[in-house]
Amino acid sequence: MALPGPVEPGELLAVLVKEEANIAAAVEALEVEEGEQQKRAAAANADKEDAAGVTGDGEGSSGGAAAAGGGGGDGGGEGNGNAAGDSAEGEAKAREGGEVGEWLKGLDVDLSAYEAALAEDGFDCMVSVMTLNEDDLDSLGVKKGHRRVLLAAIAHRKEEEE
Repeated sequence: MALPGPVEPGELLAVLVKEEANIAAAVEALEVEEGEQQKRAAAANADKEDAAGVTGDGEGSSGGAAAAGGGGGDGGGEGNGNAAGDSAEGEAKAREGGEVGEWLKGLDVDLSAYEAALAEDGFDCMVSVMTLNEDDLDSLGVKKGHRRVLLAAIAHRKEEEE
């Protein structure tokens, strides 16, 4: 910021206040853009997972799902799809606007944009959501301010349940 020449102290304060307002507006615009990018990325990830789930079911990935699911028992086909089925079920719950989605929408700030990311990572019911911590939310790409809102809401709900 270049000043036009000698400036009186009162004028300097006015110039600084104006610059501070410009900076605050620029930061807010960047935060909005970052939020939009995260929403687009979450939507793209959900689309990729939907496509992978449709393609994977018919392309022999059920054997991998059986191995991942642990199979157990007689070793028959009953282990098929445990891991993939659980994931698809969680994603379906998220799309249906389940308990987690309703809770996210009901917070002071509508955080339902994170519902798919939570479901993708297995946080598709309130029991699992209540175990979330700062590191979990950070690894899911939740913004710092939204992490604080979520953690406060979780703490509040835990207090209500006691």
